[in-house]
Amino acid sequence: MPAEPTAPAAPRRERLAREERIRRRAEYRAVYDAGRKAYGRFLIGFARESAGAGVRLGVTVTRKSGTAVVRNRIRRRLKESFRRSPRRWPEAGRSGLDVVINARDAAAEATYADLAADLDRLLEKLTRERKAGPAR
Repeated sequence: MPAEPTAPAAPRRERLAREERIRRRAEYRAVYDAGRKAYGRFLIGFARESAGAGVRLGVTVTRKSGTAVVRNRIRRRLKESFRRSPRRWPEAGRSGLDVVINARDAAAEATYADLAADLDRLLEKLTRERKAGPAR
């Protein structure tokens, strides 16, 4: 007798959860004002210790980067790259870290792989500085 077909599992939402995102202007300002800064080819990163557990991401893309379609593409690529990154970090997640990424104008011409590699390098710099202490 054939087995009864089972219903497919509900699709998993593949996006950053609300608690993994920086959402308020004051939170962005706090990271800019009190955080560490690192430069990449396509991105500029800021990081600051936070009271919560885990790593939260904020992404900004200025109008100089292009039309809304281009800006949103950059934002989506960065968020997805961060979501898939192995640097969502066990060591960073223990004490909490807020990360803000500013896309440079050149990010509009970058491929997904270029942005992902640049983001990974930036995150490495920011966590290395975190271990060594503040560097401003």
